[in-house]
Amino acid sequence: MTFVRGYDHDLFVSYAHLDNQGESAWVTTLVGKLETEVRQRLGTKEFRIWIDDELDGNRPLTPEIMESLRRSATLLIVMSPAYLASEWCAKERTAFLTFVRDCVAEGRIFIVHCRETERKDIPPEFGDLVGFKFWTKDPKARATRPLGWPDQREGSYMTKILNVSDTLARALKEMNAAHEAVALAVPSGITSERIFLAHSTDDMEAREEELGYSSDTETSMDRPFRE
Repeated sequence: MTFVRGYDHDLFVSYAHLDNQGESAWVTTLVGKLETEVRQRLGTKEFRIWIDDELDGNRPLTPEIMESLRRSATLLIVMSPAYLASEWCAKERTAFLTFVRDCVAEGRIFIVHCRETERKDIPPEFGDLVGFKFWTKDPKARATRPLGWPDQREGSYMTKILNVSDTLARALKEMNAAHEAVALAVPSGITSERIFLAHSTDDMEAREEELGYSSDTETSMDRPFRE
């Protein structure tokens, strides 16, 4: 069961498999830590993440994955040069943006920058989303690297985990509250019953007025029905 009612997944993770290779399995580690932290912030185990661990990026999006995208409340993107170069990731992004209108403005997309990328290379669909910077310049190596690698206990890495999990948990709470408000606005037990009225036969036309029916009456109408 999900935390946000009405969805099959609370979070869909889109990433390039290249960023998850190696002993660190950086993406898998990140998602695992976020899952634990978000569940604790929500106070429930009902927080479901969809992440693909096996699919080959050269394969087309399957109907199952498309449905998972459509039925996900939020989208987490692991941004990197590999993500930007991945045709697979581009298709996932396009699909989610197609299914969920105004998802950027509604705060339903979260970007984790695991490696340095040029701002000009970020897809324009993300608008002014800044995201969370999960990379740093290592002074010893004089090169950039993802936070948490090779040490997952790195202080700045854990700080970013807390930032993302808090922001995500707040967004999920707001979405769930909005869903519950809509549900409460519709009285329970109310459905819609459609009644069809047929025209009378020639021998019964004279009695139409007795039945309260005239040629101007709609042939079908909706009225509330309480079970």
